[in-house]
Amino acid sequence: LHVEVKGVSGELPEFIITSNEIKQSKSDHAFHLRVVTSATSDSPEIHCFTGKQLKSLFELQPITFRAKRKGK
Repeated sequence: LHVEVKGVSGELPEFIITSNEIKQSKSDHAFHLRVVTSATSDSPEIHCFTGKQLKSLFELQPITFRAKRKGK
C-alpha cells in the first residue's frame, strides 16, 4: 500500500497534487490517496480514493508550468 495524504482547511476535497503524484496514481496499483478536509478544525474528515477513483472523480487542472531555456 502506497498512501499520499493531503490536508485542506475547507470542507471540500480540493487540493494541489503534483505531476509525479498523478503519474504514480496511474502506474502504481497500490497507490491510495487520503484527503483530510476541515483539517484545522475539531472535526476533520478523511476521504479515501484509489488511483482509479482519482482519475474518474476529479477534474485535474494544470496550474503551474516549468520554464526551461530552449536548446540548453
